[in-house]
Amino acid sequence: GLSVDLPEQLTAGEVLLRCLWLAIYFGFTSVAFVPGLISCWLRLRRHGKRFKVDMIGRQFVSLRRELQQARRIHDALFPAAHEDRECSFDYAYQPQTDLGGDFIWFERTDDLVRMLLIDVTGHGLSAAMTVNRIHGEIQRIIAENRSIAPEGLMSLLDRYFVLTLASHNVFATGLACELDLRSGRLRWVNAGHPPAFVLSGEGDTRELESTAMMLGVQGPDDFEANQSECTLDPGSMILAYTDGMIEARDPRGVALGLNRLRGIVDGAEPTTEWTKRLLEVLNMHARKALDDDVLVVSLTYHAAADTGASNGATDG
Repeated sequence: GLSVDLPEQLTAGEVLLRCLWLAIYFGFTSVAFVPGLISCWLRLRRHGKRFKVDMIGRQFVSLRRELQQARRIHDALFPAAHEDRECSFDYAYQPQTDLGGDFIWFERTDDLVRMLLIDVTGHGLSAAMTVNRIHGEIQRIIAENRSIAPEGLMSLLDRYFVLTLASHNVFATGLACELDLRSGRLRWVNAGHPPAFVLSGEGDTRELESTAMMLGVQGPDDFEANQSECTLDPGSMILAYTDGMIEARDPRGVALGLNRLRGIVDGAEPTTEWTKRLLEVLNMHARKALDDDVLVVSLTYHAAADTGASNGATDG
């Protein structure tokens, strides 16, 4: 017949010995191999951290390069300083970060000077991208309407904001000025922007106060620019700024404020150094810890232009 070898019956002592042997074996294995496994894990972890740090470092360097390139493109949108016998234009810009949402556009054509100061809501990269779009829209408006007044320029910009940017909660304040260098006539529209100062050669100071709502908050048919005008004497200067100037806070949380700024410029003589001087005042007050972008602009009317004189054009 068929015979099958059955496993022998183990006694309790033999089972105990085998279990003891297995315990000794696995204990020895743990002592021999676990430290090596721990060492490998620690090395992998250290190399992983180093790799992650290297990757973050490379990404940071790449991001900085891209931001620097974006800053060069952004700065190229701004006009150059301008000076001749009849007028001079200058500005100082200090964004909170690498890029910002404050922008100035300037043009001299024959005996007319146009200047447009814009402050987009927010700051940083998103605001700078909006500035890029606005710059293109300004160029288009001016190219198609060479004789457009500040009232028409602001109305068209408001329409652009309403149709393309307001749905993204992007708005702006602005100040549009046009100075006739022959007569000294100044026409302006202030769309919710802080009042600019006009300093005369005799020490008088007046303000270009708000005449309209900020751009984008009303429908295009409801916006009223309410253009105003006055006459400047030779030697007068328009000093404009964005709200980051008066909203800058010192370490105690106290804002510089419009009244204090009024006290600084009231009765002062027009000078091309005002843009740098106000930034120095700002940085001393805020200890260079800004919460917003700051742009300070000056436009000085030196002398009346000769009738029929032409100085070409300088575009922003």
